[in-house]
Amino acid sequence: MINISIFSQTVGVAHEEHGSEQDEREVGYSSRVEEAPSGAPIGKKSHKERLTTVETHLDVLKMSLEELYQGQRRLLGVESSQEEVESRIEKVESLIDQMTEDTKDFIRHLHEVVAELTAKVMVGDAYERRQRLWPGCNGLPPAAKAVACKGDRSCRGSACARRHRSPARCRSRAVVPAARAATYANGMQRRHLRRATAVMATA
Repeated sequence: MINISIFSQTVGVAHEEHGSEQDEREVGYSSRVEEAPSGAPIGKKSHKERLTTVETHLDVLKMSLEELYQGQRRLLGVESSQEEVESRIEKVESLIDQMTEDTKDFIRHLHEVVAELTAKVMVGDAYERRQRLWPGCNGLPPAAKAVACKGDRSCRGSACARRHRSPARCRSRAVVPAARAATYANGMQRRHLRRATAVMATA
């Protein structure tokens, strides 16, 4: 943190003329600060845009702090008024406040992402429970199974009972391949979502 007491003790030290180097340094400092993005959220920002905004404010803040420390070391040889010191401190504090707001917005966005991933995982778990409750035709309810297996000889009457012992456990040749592929894809998606949720929770 900037030692404010050092600024207040050296305010009385002044010279009669301003050096050209001091003027150029002030102009360079103000132009760099004006070039910093405001960071005000316009619309809905993406995850990558929020990261870029936070990194930009961090770079500008580091640059301003370095100039303040350099100015602090040169206070004994350069004229510095109390208003100039207070103005620089206010600029740095404004940058810190802006960076804090951007960080809060970024954290809110992360919470929204985690909530969305959690909802998707819950939907996947519900589908898996339905698979266990209705094993016939790879998780289809009995009514849907009857429609899906209609026209397949292996799923009708005593033939299905002899082959699978129960019509509820039939495996339709027309339905099973696509259903199994979808089940595998859903399982891989749930696995990736759980892994991403764990990473976001530990971040």
